Amino acid sequence: EENLEVLTTEYGVTAGQVDDLKADLDGFLALNGQPRAYRVASVQATKDLELLFAEAKVALEKLDKVMSIFKRRDVNFYNGYLAARVIVDN
Repeated sequence: EENLEVLTTEYGVTAGQVDDLKADLDGFLALNGQPRAYRVASVQATKDLELLFAEAKVALEKLDKVMSIFKRRDVNFYNGYLAARVIVDN
């Protein structure tokens, strides 16, 4: 802010750009002081995903049993279900 006049005239920097930079710096300083908290949150989120995948697997196994009745009744529908159940790795 002390050099705003020089920045504006010689470099074309606006007051809004300086304000944005200050806000970014404040955000960085706030995050920089809390790396442990973010690591803990990341680990917890990963554990939650493991639990959710396990629950989804159980639910899909139950659905597979229900879908088996369509194996003979509606072959196209059943084959479509099986195709949709294929896991695609990226």
